[in-house]
Amino acid sequence: MRKRGGRIGPLQTVSASAASGIWDLTTQQQERGQFNWAGAVLSSVQYLVVAGGGSGGGSNNGSNRHGGGGGGAGGYRTGNLAVTLGTTYTVTVGAGGAGAAGNSRNNGSNSVFSTVTSTGGGAGGPDEGQPGNNGGSGGGAGAQAAASSAAGSGNTPSTSPSQGNNGGAGANNGAGGGGGAGAAGSSGSGSNGGNGGAGINWNSLGTFYAGGGGGGCLGGTAGSGGSGVGASGGNTNGVTAPSAPANRGGGGGGAGGGGDNTAAGSGGSGIVIVRYEAVFSAAASTTGSPTYNNGAGGYHVYTFNASGSITF
Repeated sequence: MRKRGGRIGPLQTVSASAASGIWDLTTQQQERGQFNWAGAVLSSVQYLVVAGGGSGGGSNNGSNRHGGGGGGAGGYRTGNLAVTLGTTYTVTVGAGGAGAAGNSRNNGSNSVFSTVTSTGGGAGGPDEGQPGNNGGSGGGAGAQAAASSAAGSGNTPSTSPSQGNNGGAGANNGAGGGGGAGAAGSSGSGSNGGNGGAGINWNSLGTFYAGGGGGGCLGGTAGSGGSGVGASGGNTNGVTAPSAPANRGGGGGGAGGGGDNTAAGSGGSGIVIVRYEAVFSAAASTTGSPTYNNGAGGYHVYTFNASGSITF
């Protein structure tokens, strides 16, 4: 019985540079699966677009200052985008929100790949119960004596799948953690700050992105940053809270309370990664000096830590 039918003539030798002759469908599929088939035309690429994380919330001068909320992670979006050979696609990498003292706070900036936009993370709310800002993920709320304060909303504006999660509410002396791409921020509890929401390990490659910042506190334990890419909150009066690492989209840490106009941590800048099978040709050109892996592991991978463009 003919099981693979359709081949005419002897089995040909295929390589990435030549595939002459007439081939049955099964053999073509096998060779394509081994990234060993010439003449394939790229039609779509996989992307990761992470926006800049929001800053934490600051702490003001004066008595009864209880700690700022953690910054929300930058919006996290991944999927496939149809592309056309010879077309240039713009890449924008968003900055993290700058940390500041007092009532100042700053959302992260958007990151963009072609038509895909991830929204900057919402800043954490300053002390005295100020709410967190909305964003890709929402900022945690500031702490307030004997009261609970509202967190910022994530996935704002709405995308499907969701680009982020809500921040955590503030408590008496513990501010809420910022939302992360993988989970909402935790609420503050008593004198302890809430933890930042978890980030996501894209494609299980070992690197997490978009974790929320931890909430600051007065007299307790500050919240931890989500997945090691959101910054921890502060718990020391007058000492600037930690900032999130660059190009991971994490939220900044909320300021510790105490009354000395303490600054929050800054959010981390975003990142854009473009990936497709190495059976196709490498990009014709790029700008912005992305890191390129030379097709290792069967994929072309272009990592943008700064704005630029790519032409396929």
